[in-house]
Amino acid sequence: METIIDLRLQKKLYRMIISQLKLDGYHRVALELIRSLDISSDVGPSSELLDMLTEHDNKTSQQLQLASSISSPGVGLQFKKEVNSSDVCVIYEEKGSAPNTGECSCATFSKDGLLAAVGCQDGSIRVYDVPASLKVEKDTTTNTMLCKMMDMCAPVEAMAFHPDGQILVAGSSLGLSVYDLTSNIEPKTNIRHLEDPYQVNALQFHPSGMYLAVATMHPHFRMYDTKLWNCFTFADDTNQHTAPVTAVQYNHSGSLLATACKAGVVKIWDVVECVCLNSIEDNFVGAACTSLMFSSSDDYLLVGGMGSLSLLLDMTTVSHFFQRSPGSVMSRYIPHAPTIESQCGACFGADETSVAACTAVPGEVQLWHAQSVRFSTPFLNVGSLLLESIQVNVKFSNTQDVLSELTYYID
Repeated sequence: METIIDLRLQKKLYRMIISQLKLDGYHRVALELIRSLDISSDVGPSSELLDMLTEHDNKTSQQLQLASSISSPGVGLQFKKEVNSSDVCVIYEEKGSAPNTGECSCATFSKDGLLAAVGCQDGSIRVYDVPASLKVEKDTTTNTMLCKMMDMCAPVEAMAFHPDGQILVAGSSLGLSVYDLTSNIEPKTNIRHLEDPYQVNALQFHPSGMYLAVATMHPHFRMYDTKLWNCFTFADDTNQHTAPVTAVQYNHSGSLLATACKAGVVKIWDVVECVCLNSIEDNFVGAACTSLMFSSSDDYLLVGGMGSLSLLLDMTTVSHFFQRSPGSVMSRYIPHAPTIESQCGACFGADETSVAACTAVPGEVQLWHAQSVRFSTPFLNVGSLLLESIQVNVKFSNTQDVLSELTYYID
C-alpha cells in the first residue's frame, strides 16, 4: 500500500513540475519530461508547486519568529547596575567524578540541566543523571550513568542536546551521529549518521529545535533541518569566514547566530534573513577564537580565544547593523599567566556576575568579576592536564552559589 501511495505522490510531483515549467515558458523542457516520464500531455500550466514552496517558506519564517518572540531571556549581566565586586563570592565544589574508558574530549549539559553527556577520545559517549549525581556522596562508586554509546569510530569533538532533551548529536572527524535517548537499546546506536569530509568543531541547536548549527574545519558553517536532516548553508558567500569555523552560538531568542573562526573573527548572522549582519575583527590579532556565549539578556557576547584571553562584547552596539558598527569591547579578562598556545573556553557564572575561563596552567580555572574585571586566585584545580573548556550548569545552583560544574580536558 505504501508503494502505491509513493507512486501516486511521485506522479503528482512530476505533473506539478511540468505545470510550473509550462507556466514559466519552458514548453520544450516540459514536453521532453512528458515523453521521458510517460505522462499524459493534458497537463496545463499551473503555479501549484511554487505556491506550496512559498507557503512552506513562510511557515518556517513564522515559526522562527514565534520562537524568538516567546523566548524570555533573563535580566542577567547589566553594566548599568552598580555592583560591589568585593561582595561577589562564588564557591565551586567538586561534587564527584565518573570514570571513562578514554580521555574526555568534550562535554555538555541539556537545556533543563538534568542531563550531562561526556564524550571521549575513544569515541565513547556517556550520559549522566545530574540531580542523582549531586546527591551521591563524593568518592563513592554509585553509578549515575543513564546510557552509553560506543559506535563512534573517531574521537568525539563536540556534542549538543536537542532542546527537548530526547536527542543527542555528536560530532567527530567522520561527521555527525544522531542518537535517540528515549530508545530502549543499550548501548545505544545512532539513528542517523551524517557524513562530512571536514572535522566537526562545535554544534548547537536553535532554541526552537528546528535547526542545528555546525562548525567544521571548513570556512563555511553548516545548518541542518532537524526534520529531514538536510544540510545547507547561508547564501551570503561574500561574508563567510576565511578560516575554519571553531564555534557557533545562538542567542536565547534564536534571532541571531554568532560564529567564530581560527583567524580570530566573530560574525553575527540574522537567522531569519540568513545574512551576515556584522563582522568583528582584530580583537585577537589573528589568534583563534575558541568559544562563544551570550548573556541571558542577549545584550553581551562572551568570546574566548587563544592566549587564554576572553572578551566581553556589547551586543547592543553590534545590533546597530545598518551602520555596520563594530562590537565594542566592554571588558578584557586576561589571566595571570597567559601564553599564546593556551586555549580558553570561557563561560558566565550562574548569575553572570562572574566569568570563568581556563588558563595556561594545567588543571587551573580562573575567575573574574564580570564588571570590574577583578580576578581572584585560581579557584579550581582538577588535575595535571591542560583544560580545554568549562561549562557551568546554572539549573542546579543554590542560594550559597555552590554550582554543579563539569569540565573536560585534553593532554
